[in-house]
Amino acid sequence: MVGRLSRLVHVVLGDPVKPGSRIAGNQARAAGSEPLEGVCIVARHNTILARMQRALASAGIRSVILTRRVTGGGSSQVRLATMHRVKGMEFDIGVIVDVNDGTVPSSKALERRADPDSRRQQEMIERSLLYVAAIRARRNVYVFNWGKPSPYLPDA
Repeated sequence: MVGRLSRLVHVVLGDPVKPGSRIAGNQARAAGSEPLEGVCIVARHNTILARMQRALASAGIRSVILTRRVTGGGSSQVRLATMHRVKGMEFDIGVIVDVNDGTVPSSKALERRADPDSRRQQEMIERSLLYVAAIRARRNVYVFNWGKPSPYLPDA
């Protein structure tokens, strides 16, 4: 029987071991019995979170997008948040999605920096966002990309 987290990952991202996807941490199936309220899906942008929420809803999985006004989810709800929003929070399981080239680091944020020093500073900020998102997980973190991976991900 597929566990809750494995089902969540499958619903949101498809088969997590298909070519082009990477997992950092333990295999998704090893965490299959995690309670959903201990899971937070993290993305760089709200548009991805909205897509994740629709996918979860279509599979009958309750979720909540964390905002300035909404700082926690109820029981049996997956939490979704941007990399900026998770600063200072903790979760049992972190699922970081859309860690693709152009998204992490944000190509828009880098394009706004004309001079090399400002661009290097923005790259450091972008790298720090990914790091902070990853260390929010107390036990396991799963990092997913599709297409061309972020330059911040090590080669698989």
